Amino acid sequence: MKPFHLAPRASVAPTLVGGLLGDPLLHIRLPRVGRSILFDLGAHDLSPRVAHQVTDACVTHAHLDHFAGFGWLLRSRMGVAKPCRVYGPPQLAHRVQAAVDAFTWNLVEDRGPRFQVTELDGDTLRSFLVTAGRSGPSVGSEHKTVRGLLWSEPSHVLRAVTLDHGIPVLAISYEETRHVSVRKERLEAACLPPGPWLAELKSRVLENRLDEPLRIPTGQLVLVRRLASDFLVEKPGQRIVYATDLADRAANRAALVGLARGADMLICEATFLHADRHVAGASYHLTARACAEIAAEAQVGLLVPFHFSRRYERRPEAIFSEVLSVFPRVLVPPAIRERLKVVMAEEDHASQ
Repeated sequence: MKPFHLAPRASVAPTLVGGLLGDPLLHIRLPRVGRSILFDLGAHDLSPRVAHQVTDACVTHAHLDHFAGFGWLLRSRMGVAKPCRVYGPPQLAHRVQAAVDAFTWNLVEDRGPRFQVTELDGDTLRSFLVTAGRSGPSVGSEHKTVRGLLWSEPSHVLRAVTLDHGIPVLAISYEETRHVSVRKERLEAACLPPGPWLAELKSRVLENRLDEPLRIPTGQLVLVRRLASDFLVEKPGQRIVYATDLADRAANRAALVGLARGADMLICEATFLHADRHVAGASYHLTARACAEIAAEAQVGLLVPFHFSRRYERRPEAIFSEVLSVFPRVLVPPAIRERLKVVMAEEDHASQ
């Protein structure tokens, strides 16, 4: 299926690159700062240009459909000096190293790709540096983390919890700590044009550099504090939680509900219908009903079910119908909406 663009707000543009049935990969694009964050690395057709913008990649686990796209990231980062941060469960650094070691690097010198790999093991974070052309991951720091914090910046944080899929897998949360937007009407009233200076203003506000001067298009130097008061407004940041490949166990539900409680968006696998729950149980996956029940308990703003089994390729509307029977706030792709209306109307008629 085609990519599924979720885009709840201009500052954060998430897309399920593989759609509902393809390999899992969530591309979170931050257009105002020209960077991208990836959740999972399934096979895909993203352009190399995207890879140059990737600063962080979170891998839930290393099953083939979640990690097959790592070769694209590796190939696209030739000549990129800054390491790409990669997060995942224990042993991920050795898997990244093995993928890098599959190739010969005798001519790259210092231009080879580098990856700063951080593994979450319980409440411990372990970091490693994997460098093309060098043997073995270099061991870095090890420290305790609070509430699964993987990485923090002035504008956002990444958190994770460990779930059970027969192996440890991560569910991940992207959280905007603060969201700053421009008061366009005030900008127009002051006859100031938009431009890079606004991005710099937002950046300094988010970094609390309020007493620094900033040059505006008129050539004047004005304190960031005054400019922020005149032209910016701060709103609550949004939170996007991503979870896939987890068994329907009480411990998994509790951990995921804790991570997702009150989130703006939960992107969660709904791999099988409830009628096929025996298959879901045997393969450590959720049913559509279980996915919806988790969303309801977590009281999320919007649910995006995905990672459907190929057995539903010709009737994905059946998954949405089951989800909607439990939880009402569901994002449905436009191509499925009309078919879903027919299914739900038939179900209503049958129940009367």
